[in-house]
Amino acid sequence: MSRAFAFLAHAPSRESLYHLAAVEPFDVVIVPPHARREDETLGTKFKFWYYDENDDKILFKRGRDNEDWSEKIAAELAHAIGVPAADVELAELEGTRGIVSPTFLAPHEHLHHGNELLMGLDHEYPQEERYHVGQHTVQAVMSALEHFEASPTPLEAPPIEPWTATAQMVGYLMLDAVIGNTDRHHENWAVTMRGDAASLAPTYDHASSLGRNEPERKARLRVEGGDPRVTVEAYVARARSAFYASREATKPLTTLEAFEAAAALHPAAGRAWYARLARITASEVENLFERLPDDRISAVHRRLAARMIVVNTQRIAEVVGA
Repeated sequence: MSRAFAFLAHAPSRESLYHLAAVEPFDVVIVPPHARREDETLGTKFKFWYYDENDDKILFKRGRDNEDWSEKIAAELAHAIGVPAADVELAELEGTRGIVSPTFLAPHEHLHHGNELLMGLDHEYPQEERYHVGQHTVQAVMSALEHFEASPTPLEAPPIEPWTATAQMVGYLMLDAVIGNTDRHHENWAVTMRGDAASLAPTYDHASSLGRNEPERKARLRVEGGDPRVTVEAYVARARSAFYASREATKPLTTLEAFEAAAALHPAAGRAWYARLARITASEVENLFERLPDDRISAVHRRLAARMIVVNTQRIAEVVGA
């Protein structure tokens, strides 16, 4: 076992684990308190847009219950895999912690969220609801994206040809399965519109992931493995997506089931995205967590989140037959 994941089976001190090697910590952006702002009403969290000294438009979102580090790590992992994703930096506004994320929209571009697209396919679609929407199925989402382009976000090379919006969405659902993202409701995916052209927008808003809301005591029990009923494996298996198998289903699919459904529709894309995930080394994952400031994440949550990535990667391998 590499040093990166040896700590998942054992419990060394924070000093012995996180300070063995010098790693460059993530930047923390200080948000100017008097910057020009615009309100952002979408969602339930405190957030706003502001303009920096270069007149770039940036979203500030207050972090609560570890949402700042979970969103940062999720974005960094997405970039490492090659999944087009919004950039995220840790931030602080007058002592309030959060994240900042520059807009990925170019001038004259705007977003059409998933609920708007699905309403176009089904006039009875409950557009105003975010959760418990049986019509929000993987099949419906893929059908809604069939005629859109993939994101123009630069990649080292598309994971699959032809590079389509549906192939890209398979990558988003794999990312959700890796990090246990439970918040991919129909306002947390969108297409970018620019005149008559449209493409799947980069993925965004991954704060509800990586066990960030697991209580410290429960997280410790899971990573220490003393109770066979309280394990990381059991925890990740329960992660629910915001997708349903059908409108008659009484509960949503798990994040792994949602990816499995997408990969069944686009098996080549599922295998190609897993190949990207499998390239990421244990030391690269460790470095991501080492770069988080100690006052943003506890030692036990580092261990839980990293273990989740390992376990979920193994589960995804089984889905794609790797």
